[in-house]
Amino acid sequence: MDILPQGPVARVLAMGGFVGVAGALVLTLWQVGGLEKAPPPAPVPPGTEVRNELFALTVTGPRAVVADDDFETRVQVSGELTSLSKEPVRVSDLNSVFAPKLAPGDAALTTSSLRIRFDRSPERFVTYLQPEVTERVTLSWAAPEGAAAAEAEEVLLAVTGAAYEPGFTDQRLSWWTDNEVLQVVGLPIEQG
Repeated sequence: MDILPQGPVARVLAMGGFVGVAGALVLTLWQVGGLEKAPPPAPVPPGTEVRNELFALTVTGPRAVVADDDFETRVQVSGELTSLSKEPVRVSDLNSVFAPKLAPGDAALTTSSLRIRFDRSPERFVTYLQPEVTERVTLSWAAPEGAAAAEAEEVLLAVTGAAYEPGFTDQRLSWWTDNEVLQVVGLPIEQG
């Protein structure tokens, strides 16, 4: 049973009508805001566990610290980090799943500058997280140059979802962001 008309002109007119109705529905949806990206979740206080497929993080410090470290200004956040992976995870794989910003102003911190130090060995940078191990850590990112870090009142640490999949060019399996903000932790800033 064919539900479309048999003649070619009638088929074109029927398909044109369908496309017109579908276009009008999408346009109406767009006009009422139905195609806009959802706003990020409201910030949660320190002490709230934030979890994605790769790790669980509980920010333990009551505030973020802006301090000079290794000849640059860095924003530091203390917490307990647990790798949920069954294999060791490179710290560089975590670059894309954090999206820290300074507020007010939304000055983004450089995510590729992420450093992790274990509290039990603060003089060394961590290169791998061991599977299913909880560590007390200090996460730090390079602050933007200029007055943004000095004038900021809060760090908004957004955590996105993560997916273990091949890269675009090298096809090596790594952890990547899925760009969906799962949770945001709001931390007041202490100038150190």
